[in-house]
Amino acid sequence: MHSSGTTGMPKGVASSNFSIIILGQDENLRRENSTSLWFSSLYWLTGIMMNFSSIVNGSKVILYPEFDEQMTCRLIEKFKVTTVFFSTSMLNRFLKAGFANNYSLSSWKILIVGGALIKPKVQEEMRRVLPHVTMLQGYGKYHYNSENICQTVTHKI
Repeated sequence: MHSSGTTGMPKGVASSNFSIIILGQDENLRRENSTSLWFSSLYWLTGIMMNFSSIVNGSKVILYPEFDEQMTCRLIEKFKVTTVFFSTSMLNRFLKAGFANNYSLSSWKILIVGGALIKPKVQEEMRRVLPHVTMLQGYGKYHYNSENICQTVTHKI
């Protein structure tokens, strides 16, 4: 598989089958009878993690080829998406575009954000725009199949 290249160039990484299975069973990612949406390549760890988690939990998956803020809202509304995975830059773009208020996004329950720390200002904006969505952030040593940080945004370190 490949890393996303968040902190540098994308590169091939080796992971054991066991570590991938453990990631797929993470309690934060439990999504029985849900619909998930993400834009991560399937050969990146986040794509593999979300894929395995969806298989383990029997959830439906929407894979869209490129991130577009308005299309994201349309997909969430049309397919009653419950879980979304964004990179930090996608979250910033999504909030800045301001389309969320134009769509019914009530089905959306969990937002998983990876790649880098979410700034407090962005966390506050997300809570203001979509207060019903639980936001989980994870970043760190994905190459080793363990996040340095995985927490809800209300958690204090």
